[in-house]
Amino acid sequence: MFHYQPWMKDIKSGEYGTKVDYKNSANKKRLIAYYKDSYTGWIGVSCLVTEEIDRQAATVRNIIIFLMLCTIIAITSVVFIVITSLAKDLQRTNLFAQAVSCGNFEKKLRLNRNDELGSLCKALHRMVEVLKHTIFETAEKKRSFQEATQYLYTNIYEIDITADRFSPESNLKQFEQIDMEETSYSESLRYLAQKIQKDYQDNFLLTFSRKNILKEFKNNNIHLSIECPILLKNEDSYKWYRFDAHIFKLEGDGNIHIYLYSKNIDTEIENEIKAKIDELTGCLMRGAVEERVAQKLLHSPDRFYAFFILDIDNFKHANDNFGHAFGDYCLKQFATSIKQEFRKDDLIGRIGGDEFVVFISAPGASWVRQKAESLLRTLDMICKTDDGQLHITASIGIALYPADGIDYDTLYRNADSALYKSKEEGKNTFNFFDSTRMCSMPTKKMQ
Repeated sequence: MFHYQPWMKDIKSGEYGTKVDYKNSANKKRLIAYYKDSYTGWIGVSCLVTEEIDRQAATVRNIIIFLMLCTIIAITSVVFIVITSLAKDLQRTNLFAQAVSCGNFEKKLRLNRNDELGSLCKALHRMVEVLKHTIFETAEKKRSFQEATQYLYTNIYEIDITADRFSPESNLKQFEQIDMEETSYSESLRYLAQKIQKDYQDNFLLTFSRKNILKEFKNNNIHLSIECPILLKNEDSYKWYRFDAHIFKLEGDGNIHIYLYSKNIDTEIENEIKAKIDELTGCLMRGAVEERVAQKLLHSPDRFYAFFILDIDNFKHANDNFGHAFGDYCLKQFATSIKQEFRKDDLIGRIGGDEFVVFISAPGASWVRQKAESLLRTLDMICKTDDGQLHITASIGIALYPADGIDYDTLYRNADSALYKSKEEGKNTFNFFDSTRMCSMPTKKMQ
């Protein structure tokens, strides 16, 4: 029951509002809503105990909190399931990528998904298939290329010049013939050069050095070649080899690489030399001498050389008095005696009827003088056959490299001038070329 309250007298016509009443018969907190009609002056009142309001509000609040918790749990569960599934798929994808990077192209990636990850998986499969085909095709071409060239070359090596190392695909066991150790390209090059004949070492190192290869590639020269004698393992003599290098840039790593080909050309060189050998004496002919001298000066221009011209004194008497057969015998004996004074690899040639040349590296002029004296003693001999006998001697002219010339023609011309001086002095002697006083160096005449 609601009774008139003193505060109601202050309500104006048309006014409405609410009021909390603490003082009432039930002694309970009430919420009173009122309205005073402007025509009748009546006051309409509605009241509600606030405990009931609080109870209903608490019930609604609890329902809302419960629904929110259920929603959070549901969302969290869904996210967990999705993340777990995605993590497993990503792990499978990672394992697949690792297998492919190790060259295992047979492994498959199976993800039963119709989302972006599934589409990515399908695209990745297509890329791997293309990569697999490309790699296998490249490997097959390379294998076919090596099989095709193995009949042209003894060995083929792939070298990463930029990284200074042999390609992992290169078989370094092929170096066993020269007792090579597995090391960097630069160290291997220096080691290999030690097996090459000294006259060719400097040019070999220069031609195939990393610095020169990079320079040649920059200058658009992609082919290098050199021929040189090399001493192989378990061999007692040098064998001629040709080394060819093809320079290219590998797009995969951006480095400069070379294919280095080596081929045993000893038989070819031997046949070429035989074609240039004088059948009578076994010495090189003029053209071969000129070519070999030029090669030595090109390969080792910093060395000291001596150029000898030797002439049989009074050789005309042998042919005139005893016939050409006897003269040929004298030439053979003369050539044999010259060869006994020099090493196997020294250049000895017959460039005229009774004129011979020798081109050798030497430690110095005093050594050359001693060699000339020894030659005069050796070539002072008796040639004897059933047709007769003849005492022969030699006259010698000497030119030194580089003081007396830096090419074959100059050395020959100056040595010939020194030979002419020896003839003028009575033969059976030697002279060095002198540009100022024409062989003013002391000479020695054999008694």
